[in-house]
Amino acid sequence: MKEVLVVSSVSIFVVLFWSGCKKAKEEVSKDTEEYTQRTKESSEDLLIHPGIGVGKIKFGMTVQQMKDILGKPDVADTGISYMYTSLGIEIVARDKVVTYIYCGNPHGKKSPVLKALEEACKFKTAEGIGIGSTEAHVVEAFGQPTRRKDNQLLYMDKRICFFLADDKVIGIWLRK
Repeated sequence: MKEVLVVSSVSIFVVLFWSGCKKAKEEVSKDTEEYTQRTKESSEDLLIHPGIGVGKIKFGMTVQQMKDILGKPDVADTGISYMYTSLGIEIVARDKVVTYIYCGNPHGKKSPVLKALEEACKFKTAEGIGIGSTEAHVVEAFGQPTRRKDNQLLYMDKRICFFLADDKVIGIWLRK
């Protein structure tokens, strides 16, 4: 009788333990899927799409649509220029439509606001090119530029320009 009781107790323990492990495994799996989705969404939010825009901001959208997504600019807007220093971008609008996007500090100015843009910019192309990438990495990813001028690598067909200082990308300019 004792053997039956011990076997039954062990069997119950194994079933409870196994079901608890299975439940824990399902919870970890669910958490992993949610994390993967959030990571994918946040990395897509930081993706530069040459000729299209950055993240959820697309060329051709209205200033109001842009503000609905990003909120109020960090620096007082001028009606043409909208700076989001926390994101490291400046968005330029013509006729209240997003026309240009600057990431980082394209002109290498010493202004504290522009240096803050350079430091904050986390946007990257699908090829992984962003602030801090070397000229060699840009050329490897995009090929030879259409035009080189001073510290600029211009890719006219992709509508993107990389600005360099000390062989590192410090700014990126995009246009529609």
